[in-house]
Amino acid sequence: MARSTIRLLFGIVALTLLLPAPVRGQLASGSIIGTVRDSTGAVMQAVSVSAKSLDTGAVRTATTDNAGTYQILSVAAGDYEVQAAASGFQTSIRSRVAVTVGAAVSVNFALELGGIQQDVSVSAEAPQVNTTDASLGGLVGEREVRELPLNGRDAEVDVQAAARARVREVVDDESIDEKDVAGRPIA
Repeated sequence: MARSTIRLLFGIVALTLLLPAPVRGQLASGSIIGTVRDSTGAVMQAVSVSAKSLDTGAVRTATTDNAGTYQILSVAAGDYEVQAAASGFQTSIRSRVAVTVGAAVSVNFALELGGIQQDVSVSAEAPQVNTTDASLGGLVGEREVRELPLNGRDAEVDVQAAARARVREVVDDESIDEKDVAGRPIA
């Protein structure tokens, strides 16, 4: 019985070591980060910030810390509606916040004093610029994927096709001299 337990443990350890670890560049997600301030510019603590996916309807929530910052990490790439809400302040909503793969999108809020039922919605914003790090990321569309060269193309067939190409050269405005790509005359 002890021998079978050792074999089982060895198998689990070996399987764990052989499984590939996720690589940061292979993640299909990004982050939403930012700061929440009041109308005077002072940072606000304990503000509830939520991000709702416009594609799936999934909602992720975070709360601002003592510095007024929040982070919603590992959100799937896509468009989001981000809102900040605090008691005694108007709820502020940002629509169509585009999160791309590997990007940290900064969405800052300035909350105004107001009643509980008042909402401020901003729907047209400039494109987000990554100011948190120097990494690049982006989405590849269907058209770009279709236009990629074929991976299974046979180089030998391509070389043979190029060798059969003909070059026509007009000599003395009368005769036509046909040659292959290597410059040999074609009979």
